[in-house]
Amino acid sequence: MSLAVGGTVTFAFGTVGHNVYFDNATAGAPSDITGVNANVSVSRSFPSAGTFEYTCHIHPGMKGTVVVGAASTPIGGGSSGY
Repeated sequence: MSLAVGGTVTFAFGTVGHNVYFDNATAGAPSDITGVNANVSVSRSFPSAGTFEYTCHIHPGMKGTVVVGAASTPIGGGSSGY
């Protein structure tokens, strides 16, 4: 998923519980979405450019990447659903 600096991603958790842990080595990563989240949506903003990788600690094989570009580069946005 790609978005502009300052963009927001909404993680839409379905009936199976998930969480989102960002790679702490990446400066500017948003806060993790801890716990077991089901039937909720949680948003995170990305105030700085970079590549932000995340995993679900409940399901270790589930992972994703958010690529945040320069503020002057409108490269989209959207949401991520589990």
